[in-house]
Amino acid sequence: LKELVACPVSQYKLQTLLTSQTAQSYVMSLLEETMAHSEVINNNNTLLVVLSKEEGAGLGFSIAGGVDVEQKQITVHRVFAKGAASLEGTIQSGDTILSVNGTSLEGKSHVDVVSCLHQARFSKQALVVIWRNSS
Repeated sequence: LKELVACPVSQYKLQTLLTSQTAQSYVMSLLEETMAHSEVINNNNTLLVVLSKEEGAGLGFSIAGGVDVEQKQITVHRVFAKGAASLEGTIQSGDTILSVNGTSLEGKSHVDVVSCLHQARFSKQALVVIWRNSS
């Protein structure tokens, strides 16, 4: 996100990769929100991942956590070997999932997050914002 905020060329390249107006709109609002929060801009741990996949296919990872599960953040439990996340290569086990296709996962139950991930099956692209602990 830090690079996207600072580089209009990268913003343009990303916009041309996105196939839906909804995804393009979400990226623009995400960039505006990022610019308003300097702690995110100065943090290289927040990443925007674009997963390209077949319509009807999952995102290629399983999750753990939720407010109903020991108040844990939503994290990537496992990345599936031939799934969209593995093929793209950025998402790793242990990453915190902040949002999927513009839907914040903060404060959601495990069941609500699973439902959000299932909704992402209906498109050919998914936009996932993750946070990775650098330590």
